Amino acid sequence: NPAYLDQLCALGNPATDFIEAIYPCLQAFIQLPEQAIDVPDLLAVAHLVNPTLFTAKRYPVYVETEGRTAGMTVVDQRAIKEDGQVDPEVDILLDVDAERLRALYLERLAQYG
Repeated sequence: NPAYLDQLCALGNPATDFIEAIYPCLQAFIQLPEQAIDVPDLLAVAHLVNPTLFTAKRYPVYVETEGRTAGMTVVDQRAIKEDGQVDPEVDILLDVDAERLRALYLERLAQYG
């Protein structure tokens, strides 16, 4: 949203000046569509600050440790596993109230500096 990015950068503090400076490089590097920002750490922190922004569901999850998919997180919803293993359940974030998230981000960045 170009208007949101303009509003963010207009705050004019060190954090938003940095965002404005790196945005073109970030966009080119990860090949985002125009005016998109991919900030996965923002989502994790926002969930800690205000979990009501998100829709979450508990799923059994494990991290693959072998083969081509080593390091990937796997959600395995099968009721019976071949090896009898029971995977720990974790909260998986499925959706976010984007408008409220943007408002929170803007509010917090306005307090910086």
